[in-house]
Amino acid sequence: MEDNIYSWSYTKHKIFSFCRRKYFYFYFASKNGWKEYSSSLNRKVFVQKHIVPYKKWINNLLISSLRNIFLDTHIIKPEQLENQLKKTLYKSFLREKFNLLNNTHSQEQKLITPLKEIYFYNLPSSNVIYLSEKYLTNLLNTFNSDNKLIKILSEVPRQSKINTFKPSFFYLKKIKIWVSPHLAWFRNGKVTSINLYPETSLNNFNVLDWDLLSSINTLFWQNKFNINRINIETISTFLNIQKNSATNIYCKKNLKETIKFIENSFSTIHSCCSTSLGVYKQNYKKTNDIKKCSTCIFKQFCISEN
Repeated sequence: MEDNIYSWSYTKHKIFSFCRRKYFYFYFASKNGWKEYSSSLNRKVFVQKHIVPYKKWINNLLISSLRNIFLDTHIIKPEQLENQLKKTLYKSFLREKFNLLNNTHSQEQKLITPLKEIYFYNLPSSNVIYLSEKYLTNLLNTFNSDNKLIKILSEVPRQSKINTFKPSFFYLKKIKIWVSPHLAWFRNGKVTSINLYPETSLNNFNVLDWDLLSSINTLFWQNKFNINRINIETISTFLNIQKNSATNIYCKKNLKETIKFIENSFSTIHSCCSTSLGVYKQNYKKTNDIKKCSTCIFKQFCISEN
């Protein structure tokens, strides 16, 4: 509980801004919901917390597969990396598809990833799997010979690569800041860090999101390697399935503005709780925007409160 109170991430900021009650359910009511001794409500909230739309499920598989290949390969030809990505991603998809259809999961998993279209909208699993596979194929088509990201990644020596599978953190004064760069490497005193944004283009993606996330990652690498910003390259890669293209954008955001943003956001979030008195649901008010409620994964709990 302490870590949830004194830590910050951009995801926390987004959820808190969306609805404070949703933030309470996501970070506090779901705590330890996978354990046997947890309450019925804890378990239900924990499951709801992990519900994702099928596109996000595939996006996560893509990023995980790309990380695996990137870390396991040395310098190879771009087309070899592209082929390995397709094979690995399809293999991961088939495994997850089996788990989903058979309601099984590995010992490492705490639950099977519930898909929003099945869980909330009662679409047949086979239909959602079909849509997922179609989306996966379209997504992979963006990794073609014109994709500069594939070329960049294929030229990175194995010894320079940084394992980014687990989220990392750094401290800004006393605030613990969590980050999760997708891909990164340290070479010749310089860090390159990449975040992928599948199925997006610069025209329909909120500039605040990607530029702010890139600058937060820049702060993390500054802290980790104690190097000047001039030696840090943070890249946002947008995958556009309509055009089968990928666009790389380099972060140029002012880091002082980013630090101020984090401090203000943390202060607002932290004002809802008190370590001496504990965390109380009533301190996290529901949003007044009813439209948000219709899309919220925790709406059934709010309805039951009325």
